[in-house]
Amino acid sequence: MIKQLAKILLVSSFIISGLSKLTDFYQFTETLRDMGLSNSNLLGAMVILAQLGGSLLIVLSNNVQSMTLTKDGKIIKKDTINIKKKYGKLGIIALSVYIILNAYYFDLGDSAKLIQGVSLLGALIILYIDYLT
Repeated sequence: MIKQLAKILLVSSFIISGLSKLTDFYQFTETLRDMGLSNSNLLGAMVILAQLGGSLLIVLSNNVQSMTLTKDGKIIKKDTINIKKKYGKLGIIALSVYIILNAYYFDLGDSAKLIQGVSLLGALIILYIDYLT
């Protein structure tokens, strides 16, 4: 329960940012175009996909309890299935790439944003290591 809440808190800034970009996609792609980035529509869609998709994969990845019940409701088999961890790793990689590219293109002149990105990257690395165990 606490781990799930921590994952939601970790990705909340990506979800808010992705939804903001999605709701004003035209303005977002114009900003990218003004920076001289080609294929701004494709790049914008990829950024939103990384932010929202990566966040969703992280939040949904967890250990799933599987139980086999008899007709009278007694548990005859209880097992923890480690499914979806690979999808969580994929989400972590997507958000990590986004953070690195965002830092390169947008945050190098803003030390506070750069430090925030580095901190988020560190938290994602800790989560990735947790998925390896």
